[in-house]
Amino acid sequence: MKILIFVTLISLASCWVNLPDEAKTAKSMDEHPTIQKILREKNPELFNENGEIIKKTPFIIGGSNATFGQFPHQALLFTYVSETSVYLCGGSLIRYNWVLTAAHCVYIPFMKVAVYLGIIDSYYGPAYWGADVTSTDVKIHSGYNDNYLTNDIAMIYLRTATESILNAYIGTIPLPKSHVNTNLDGRSSIVSGFGKTSDNSTSSQFLKYVQLYITSNSVCEQVYGPNYVRDTNICVATTNTAATCSGDSGGPLTTVLDGTNYVVGIVSFGAAISCEMGYPAGFTRVTSFIGWIEDRFTLPPAF
Repeated sequence: MKILIFVTLISLASCWVNLPDEAKTAKSMDEHPTIQKILREKNPELFNENGEIIKKTPFIIGGSNATFGQFPHQALLFTYVSETSVYLCGGSLIRYNWVLTAAHCVYIPFMKVAVYLGIIDSYYGPAYWGADVTSTDVKIHSGYNDNYLTNDIAMIYLRTATESILNAYIGTIPLPKSHVNTNLDGRSSIVSGFGKTSDNSTSSQFLKYVQLYITSNSVCEQVYGPNYVRDTNICVATTNTAATCSGDSGGPLTTVLDGTNYVVGIVSFGAAISCEMGYPAGFTRVTSFIGWIEDRFTLPPAF
């Protein structure tokens, strides 16, 4: 395994970070046993008697490859459960030294989380910035419920990052105001990530994105039930030609409000194995956690 070097960028031209060999074989976090258990409880008809998925689907259907700088806030996370067991997640850079992601990406016991910024090729990179993070720098919402993915939100502190990492390819995405908690139904949104593109693939080599439309929580609740869909969730409608499926847990759902692009959702439970059936995808609603997020900004590095 290659050694991941902690990097603080002084100048963009002189600093690059190569990806570890495990990047090519990293699994979707949806394949972790804990998440599989939740999926089986939500949609038992999608599993056979041996607990195996009957039908898998790609992460982004009808999506496009992103270009450098198109999604400067996109973070790529590799969660190391062991030296050889690695899971892939996404995240959003909301400050130069803070990444927003899903709690279930970092809730499982892990050795480290490798964080990469300014990257569109998850196999070979290179990334403009990268660092290993330990559990000391990961903050999970205290109300997170692993059984129902309630309060599925976490933040990662980038201890070695400085403001100098911000450039045309690495940038922050603003948070919406907390009162913008409704009236998003029907809005166009963008989901981006490195998730699966075929049944047999581990993850997409390239950053992809797709346009989807936010739908009412009642539509989601009809599929998943009230235990999974709450006011703190936000849902998007999917079709058999455009969907977000098995892949980047923790990645961003963004939409434009008053001319500004905001992160309004975090990929959470989704229809990870059934989006071609028209199931909606579920996200953590960012506006429900603005206070919690801002409180993390004011805490010391050790939390």
